[in-house]
Amino acid sequence: MLFRSGSLGLSPTARREERLLDAPTFHAASARRAGPIAVDVVSHDATTLEGVVDMVGALGHRVERTSIGRPRFDGTAGVLLWDCRVLSRDDIEWLRLLVANRRDLAVVILDSFPRGDVAAAALSAGATAVLGRPVNLETLAGTIDRAAAP
Repeated sequence: MLFRSGSLGLSPTARREERLLDAPTFHAASARRAGPIAVDVVSHDATTLEGVVDMVGALGHRVERTSIGRPRFDGTAGVLLWDCRVLSRDDIEWLRLLVANRRDLAVVILDSFPRGDVAAAALSAGATAVLGRPVNLETLAGTIDRAAAP
């Protein structure tokens, strides 16, 4: 038996591409469920919105509604993925109002530079999770799965 040290069984000097090729294949989290999760996606600009929608689609989830700016109060999906670039105090107050009006909504926030105090304020205002950008697919998949769990 050949023993190779390092993560994923590769040598510590292996290139990133070699690690990705040797890694177990990533399976979308939705493959373990009966069906895709309905997700509303909100972003601060159109380009980022398109990228986040592509990530949600790559996970096998269904995007119900997209918008730019702040989330609307009349969404139908159970999970809201809000990419707010940098979370401000106004955004936290908006989040507090949103969660107060829709108690069944799980809000996952993507923040470019999540500071501890701002993330704690968002969680106390009703966010389910605050993730830093860039976020990898496995982290996003697990977070959406846990957010949608009853």
